[in-house]
Amino acid sequence: MGHDGLRLRPRLDWLAARGDVDPSRIGTLGMSMGSSMAQWLAALDERVKATVDINCLTEWHTLLAEKGLAGHGIYYYVPAS
Repeated sequence: MGHDGLRLRPRLDWLAARGDVDPSRIGTLGMSMGSSMAQWLAALDERVKATVDINCLTEWHTLLAEKGLAGHGIYYYVPAS
């Protein structure tokens, strides 16, 4: 998720602690690369209950068939462990 995404987790602590926020209804929204970051934050933090992704989702078989891997930056891939 990268440094920026990890920096969001303490902000979720702050958000969830606010009296005017229902912590069971926290969501993320992102467009393009931000969409990938929104997905990763939701995957790594169980407090995120919904994610809206705009202009991001790719079918892997189509991406491979069209030789489109070079059209995406490093942000798009989860590194192997």
